[in-house]
Amino acid sequence: MNKSEVKLLLCHYFISNSHYDLIEAEKFLNYFNFSYQMQMSKFEKDVKLVEVKRITMKLPESELRLAKLYFNSDELYSVYELVFKYFFTTKRNGKTIDILQNVERVWDLCPRKCFSIRYKFFEKLYVKDISLHDYSRAVLSYFMISFGNDGILDDQELSHFRSLLHATKYRPKMPIEFFEFNNVLDLISIEREEAMKIRETLLGAANSDGSYHVSEIKYIKEIIDRLGQKKKHRKLNIDLLPFLTLDVLMSDGKLTAGEKKWFTTRFKQVPVAESINEYFLIFALVSKNLAIYKENKDFFRRLMPRGAAYTLAAKLYVLFMNRYMKLSELDLHYFAKQVFGESDIEILDFAMGLNREQIRSEEVFMLMNFITNEHIDTRMLNGYLDVGYIKSIYQKLSANKSLLEYYFICKSLFVDRKLSAREYELLWSAFVELDIDFTILEQAISDYSLLYVQNYSIDKYFEYLKEGEVI
Repeated sequence: MNKSEVKLLLCHYFISNSHYDLIEAEKFLNYFNFSYQMQMSKFEKDVKLVEVKRITMKLPESELRLAKLYFNSDELYSVYELVFKYFFTTKRNGKTIDILQNVERVWDLCPRKCFSIRYKFFEKLYVKDISLHDYSRAVLSYFMISFGNDGILDDQELSHFRSLLHATKYRPKMPIEFFEFNNVLDLISIEREEAMKIRETLLGAANSDGSYHVSEIKYIKEIIDRLGQKKKHRKLNIDLLPFLTLDVLMSDGKLTAGEKKWFTTRFKQVPVAESINEYFLIFALVSKNLAIYKENKDFFRRLMPRGAAYTLAAKLYVLFMNRYMKLSELDLHYFAKQVFGESDIEILDFAMGLNREQIRSEEVFMLMNFITNEHIDTRMLNGYLDVGYIKSIYQKLSANKSLLEYYFICKSLFVDRKLSAREYELLWSAFVELDIDFTILEQAISDYSLLYVQNYSIDKYFEYLKEGEVI
């Protein structure tokens, strides 16, 4: 028996188990380069002839086991890919999942490799070349459903979202990955050698004006103690040192000429801030020490020169103070005037216009980075975000939906693989606001099922949702 004959029996297996009619069977055979157009009786005859040969040679009755004898590993994966591509792009039905599961089991295929094969077709349709707008709507739709259940995002929901590595690897590049300066030491673990290097630098900073102050020594001790409490370690990015050092220099409520001179000598890379993240850290320091900043504006402005990165970082920080630190509009405008100056019209206008209806790209940048930042846990997210704020951003984005959004909706629906009655109520409430196209959702659930080789559905409740009735 040759490989072509084995391939013919395989096609017979796929056709019969998929319950294809004559026209569908012809298409499938043509896909595998067998020409039986209008001659399906000849196909059946050829299959019987090959079956006789199989029996004579005492070969396995199972077509899948027979294929495993004749095809090597690469050939089996190649057939698997061809079959999946046909199911995904051309024709699938209620038997498709069972067929794929049987193929993977009998051929002993690697689950991870099979998923990679399946995802290749899925990603082309759902996640490749997405825009920031599409990515943002998809993420927000996921969180509107996840937050909506009890008003709190739990660890499982956040972990499930952040496990969407295949989707997030196509995430549009964001301009900033930020964190609060006050939480820097909680977020970064430091090797002992690095901690000692920081200690030496901080002690030098405290003595830069020729004397130690009690408040400076106390603050240094607190920092070193926190570094020593770390159980997990990783090397500190040395670029953080200037910001930690500045924080210590200002810990006694002032910044002397001697301290400024020592700092500029110790850190020759003035200006310190070049990236948006570094600007963000400087702004955080300034907001903690506004009185010191006002007395030393020339010094600080040398550390953060004006330019495109400065402007975007300033807008992001103003936004952070407003949305996350809950500064009132009046206080925010005062803060912006004090930190950025009367001459920064663009930034002041931005601060004044934050509470208007229009969406700003900076707000999307901020929210997306906050949600996707691995350093930010559920406690921080729940402290700063709520479903109302997420919904307000979602509603300001244009209504065009991407398939990625439906993929993320599927992800949020099937965290537990099945939906409870409470989750169905939540689903309906969220769907009204998400303005779901149920035909596209139905197709997305089918594609999602193929991707994970599991039968996912929302059963009879789908019809209620489709008809617009409250469950």
